[in-house]
Amino acid sequence: MPRWQGLSCRVCGLALPDGGARCWDCRKRRRDFRFCRSLGLYAGSLKSAVRALKYARREALGPPLARLLSALAGRPELRGADALVPVPLHFVRKHARGFNQAELLARGVSAETGTPVLDALRRRRWTRPQAGLRREARRRNVAGVFEARRSAETLLKGRWVILVDDVCTTGATLESCARALRAAGVRRVDAITLARDAFKARLKSAGGRPSRRPAPRLSV
Repeated sequence: MPRWQGLSCRVCGLALPDGGARCWDCRKRRRDFRFCRSLGLYAGSLKSAVRALKYARREALGPPLARLLSALAGRPELRGADALVPVPLHFVRKHARGFNQAELLARGVSAETGTPVLDALRRRRWTRPQAGLRREARRRNVAGVFEARRSAETLLKGRWVILVDDVCTTGATLESCARALRAAGVRRVDAITLARDAFKARLKSAGGRPSRRPAPRLSV
């Protein structure tokens, strides 16, 4: 499985070719989630598996991928969370695909860890797919899209939840979800994903300019 070597942002998990504790985005503004951890890099065999799950509708890949993801949920800094919250799909997209991959992963992680799944979020409107959009366009695309379900509001207040999704690229989707959960009274939000996209040349140095250093080295 592709993994990066070296330092990564302690908040969003992005590889840091220029060193430091936080990436440019996380230094520039405070995230609505405490931190995000990913199983590996969105490349090689992991990328192929994620794409097969989502786009080829290989639902059978969900349970084995969830078992791998459960290792993240079992880390000391994530033990004791009250619930796993999958990132929701719009109902039209879920109907077309036949399942929500984030929900499939969350239920698999729950089976391994015993942490319950809470269907706490809904999408208020249809959005363009995030794939192919630039950083700011991604943020605009999902701004205000998510809200807490009324049926879950009493279960969310004062709780610690872990968002579950397949891929984190810029963190825009996770952040929008976390903002909705915070608005519903959630005490703490963390996130786990199967893969972290390095976002190629958009990594920035401490001075705010695109990094010219080599991309993070991978180990498989």
